Amino acid sequence: MFCPKCGTSNEESAKFCEKCGAPLIDNTVAAPQPEIAAPQPEMTAPQPQAAAPQPQAAAPQPQMTAPQPQAAAPQPQMAAPQPQAVAPKKPMSPATLKIIIAAAAAFALIIIFIITGSVLSNPKRTVEKYFTAVSAGNWEKVYGYVDIPKGEFITKDLLAQAMADETTYDITNFEVIENDYNESSISKEFFVTYFRSGSSKGTTTVNLVRDGKFMIFWDRYKVSASRIVVKDTKITVRKDSKLILDGIEVKDSYLEPATDDKATTKTYKIDYLFSGKHKALITSDMFEDIEKDYNFSSDEQKYTATSSEIKESIKTERQMAAQNDMRTFFAAAIANKDFNAVKDLCVADDSKLNTLKSAYSTFVTRTYNNGYGVTKIDFTDFSTKATTGTTSGLPYIKVTVTAKVNATVNYKSGNNTSVKQVTDTLNDTFTYVYKDGQWKINSVTLDRVSY
Repeated sequence: MFCPKCGTSNEESAKFCEKCGAPLIDNTVAAPQPEIAAPQPEMTAPQPQAAAPQPQAAAPQPQMTAPQPQAAAPQPQMAAPQPQAVAPKKPMSPATLKIIIAAAAAFALIIIFIITGSVLSNPKRTVEKYFTAVSAGNWEKVYGYVDIPKGEFITKDLLAQAMADETTYDITNFEVIENDYNESSISKEFFVTYFRSGSSKGTTTVNLVRDGKFMIFWDRYKVSASRIVVKDTKITVRKDSKLILDGIEVKDSYLEPATDDKATTKTYKIDYLFSGKHKALITSDMFEDIEKDYNFSSDEQKYTATSSEIKESIKTERQMAAQNDMRTFFAAAIANKDFNAVKDLCVADDSKLNTLKSAYSTFVTRTYNNGYGVTKIDFTDFSTKATTGTTSGLPYIKVTVTAKVNATVNYKSGNNTSVKQVTDTLNDTFTYVYKDGQWKINSVTLDRVSY
């Protein structure tokens, strides 16, 4: 058997050329080709019968067909490349295999990323988690789902404190449905239908606002804070007071600009607070502390917390001052001094000063005049009583002083001057007002020694 590729002779049973290794199976394909040309002599065979004298002319015909097998011999060479097409492929290189595996893994990660992002950014999922947290009273989680504005009084702890008295419900089941008629591009509205244990169903509305992007590609939504945050709450206190809200001292930066220099109060405007319960403490050096519980429920609410009850320590101080002032007024009157002797104890108000001056002058005349009257006085016992309040926006303390006295009196008996000792009980009243950091006498009632 000849190799169709290189022409080398091989054994008939050989399947591959012993020289070039080419497969020899194709020789069997070309072998039937001489059979195709074989019938041609049969077609020319009757010709000697029709023209017997021409045997020599017909004889060459077999010679014309004889070369045909030789012409068909090269055909196996044309079919030889076919075995090369089905030759075993080379194994895939490790580098190529790694690239294919990496590409498949990357594609899988992209699919996972898309699915995960779509699920986690789903607005309906946010509503479900928010409602579950609210139902359970888990305010720390609620804080994370809400679009909380920035503010000093907007913290997780303060939210829990404000919502401490909120009733939580045992929700057995609920359903969240989006409002398809909401046409806003920056917000979404959902209706929540829920069932409570042992109760009928209820419904509520949850509004979401767009809050940036989630993982770059998806819109991120948070629950609108409109239901749990109130804005621009105003609290008015006395000018010398401090406001402490939920344990945090409210800074002066929250004060509204003063419109009246003579105002005795000031107003804090707090931009954001959680709706619900809050504890306020108003403290000052002058007045008793005020502790109040507020329940803020809407925007721009106004509250006033001003105490008129002055601290006991200050009242005691004024009571002692009233005793001393009583001595001072009597000493000035006995010495027959004019109003300037006591003027510094009084308010710097012309109309008030005129009234005080008139009262003092009358007191002097009734105490000692033209050599007659009290020449000496000793205070043996004091008792005082104080009341407090405000007048014209200013705090006042009204002190009534009761004093037992022993007095030496010059009095006229006929044409003679007599001296006697008098024991009496006097009741004076001093009303003090606090202005410009000082307590001053605003009005006075002065009792005289009877003799």
